Amino acid sequence: LLWNELEVSIESVAEVVASNPDPRYLPSPYLHFQLMGNPERFTSPVANTRSAVVGETFVFPMSSTEAQLRLIRRSELELELWDMNAENQDSASGKLGVSMISLLPLSQGAGIMTKHKVLSTEGVVVGKIQVSIRWVHPLRRERDGDPLVITAIEVERLMSAFMYTPANATTSTGADTKL
Repeated sequence: LLWNELEVSIESVAEVVASNPDPRYLPSPYLHFQLMGNPERFTSPVANTRSAVVGETFVFPMSSTEAQLRLIRRSELELELWDMNAENQDSASGKLGVSMISLLPLSQGAGIMTKHKVLSTEGVVVGKIQVSIRWVHPLRRERDGDPLVITAIEVERLMSAFMYTPANATTSTGADTKL
């Protein structure tokens, strides 16, 4: 199999709108996400601010087989913006909103650097995030590089052609051998 790593960098949050209507209230924003079945990840909360540099990077091991690249092509990264201060209050929910980022460019070997709006469940903008996602190593496909390399499927076909099975077995007594 071909292996690589995907790096997700949460650069910043900006213009965070808190669920608390008090104009003096400042949220403590952080992000939560899960990349394609990997363990959930959380950034550290940034205390009492509406805009901040987050600067956290997460690395995920990832297969770069054609099947995995097809899955990446159809996938999105869902980033949830939370307010830790609101979570700590009994009456309020800490989740502010969600941002969805298409992973399509990764399936083609390109990186993603984007500023995305975060939307509440009502579709209201509750903040902005800056995120970058990239392959740690240049993307190699199964057919890239050496023309003599064969795919895993081709290896399986070749091995099955040479496997012994009673149906294709023949016996030889040596009586027909000519010298």
